[in-house]
Amino acid sequence: MSKPQFAILRFAKYKGPEISNIEAHNERTKEDYASNPDIDKSRSHLNFHLVTPQRKYRAESEKQIAEAGCRTRSDSVRVVEALVTASPEFFKGKKKAEIKAYFQEALGFIREHQDPKTIMKVIPEENKIIGYSTKNSGGVPENFKNYFVIQFDKPFTFVSTVFENNILPNETEAKGNHTGAVIGFATKKGEIVHARVASSFISPEQAELNLKELGKNSFDQLVANGREIWNREMSKIEIEDDNIDNLRTFYSCLYRSMLFPRSFYEIDAKGQVMHYSPYNGEVRPGYMFTDTGFWDTQNL
Repeated sequence: MSKPQFAILRFAKYKGPEISNIEAHNERTKEDYASNPDIDKSRSHLNFHLVTPQRKYRAESEKQIAEAGCRTRSDSVRVVEALVTASPEFFKGKKKAEIKAYFQEALGFIREHQDPKTIMKVIPEENKIIGYSTKNSGGVPENFKNYFVIQFDKPFTFVSTVFENNILPNETEAKGNHTGAVIGFATKKGEIVHARVASSFISPEQAELNLKELGKNSFDQLVANGREIWNREMSKIEIEDDNIDNLRTFYSCLYRSMLFPRSFYEIDAKGQVMHYSPYNGEVRPGYMFTDTGFWDTQNL
């Protein structure tokens, strides 16, 4: 009877100086490895990269943390390493191409299950939730992200995040395909908590800037401003009909025809007009406009 063969996947978390040590280990940049005397440097030339590193591990982790708009402490985990291997019997007699194919498939598995499609971060000291989502229906650049910020007007008394349908008590950050946040407030009967929401296709910093468009107006003031704008736009076309249902149908359709956002540009910190290009993924100067791309919208 042949011995059983096993595929192995192990995860490890690293913080500060540990990141440089694991990089030296993986890239074989040292002469001696006290932590693992079994390393045979004469075979290091057989190693290969499926994804060639563009920068040092620590620099890459800091870049991704900055892009995600996350805040870190000195003891925060910055790198999660996934070690993929198998029992010796599995590799015995296999050609280099077969071994490479095994690790290529393993990389695909990890990317599918570990690359965060959404990031959710709660910042209790600022009564704020930030994050981004990469969810889309296709046809967008690889770097597509919808960054968001939610600002509340009352302190949090309870904080948890959600990861793949699991509630994580007292955790303030979650990354994965399906993430969320749970917050609580100490309120009196009938008390209302307000949330201000903004988003950006450019960056988390830009989402914060876009939030300032609301100014210091109260909820009631914003509602009144919105009503005034809608009444102005809806009044541009006046029709007469004795049938109230026909009037309701017309103005309902007119409302929906204007509901889709058409301004796809944002104003940066210098007051310049910028936009994220859905064609090449670049942030470009100037205006950009869009329109509904949904089929069958004439039946709304």
